[in-house]
Amino acid sequence: MAEHTSDMLLRAQWLSAPAALAPAPHSLLLSWLTEPGLLTRRLKAACPNRFRLEVLPGDASLLREVALCCGDQRCIYAATEAPVATLAAHPWLQSLGAASLGETLNQRAAEHGVTVVRSAFSFAHFGPTGLPAGLLAPAAEAWARRSQFLLDGAALTVTEVFLPALLDHEQGRLRAAG
Repeated sequence: MAEHTSDMLLRAQWLSAPAALAPAPHSLLLSWLTEPGLLTRRLKAACPNRFRLEVLPGDASLLREVALCCGDQRCIYAATEAPVATLAAHPWLQSLGAASLGETLNQRAAEHGVTVVRSAFSFAHFGPTGLPAGLLAPAAEAWARRSQFLLDGAALTVTEVFLPALLDHEQGRLRAAG
């Protein structure tokens, strides 16, 4: 596989199974790491009336960087990379704004007949130095997944990093429910 821009920005050892990660992610994060559905939809359900998608000022080599937030807390960081050929074939990708990529891909498939195929996930562990500045506190860590979408055969790589606030939120929901 060719080196991706996200490999250069998000340096990590990417593995084919979350069970191979060391240190292992908290059990509450495993279902998020392997979630086959839309993370936006799941976070909206977990954070009713407080969900927001924040477009981040990002690296010029990436198509877009966003944070999926619950209130003021950034829970998931996502970086999307698209080669020039993909952007030429799908120029609408450059005008996503604050729209969810996953929801937009589903809409494009339903309304415009775009064939969307997602690869298997690969997984990684990050300390604060492996991510863009300011995402993690100095002693914090996070786990991530990465996959590739093919849009009518054109590649798009998405890396999603599960930030400590997501685990805090999930633990708080469990305490409130119990």
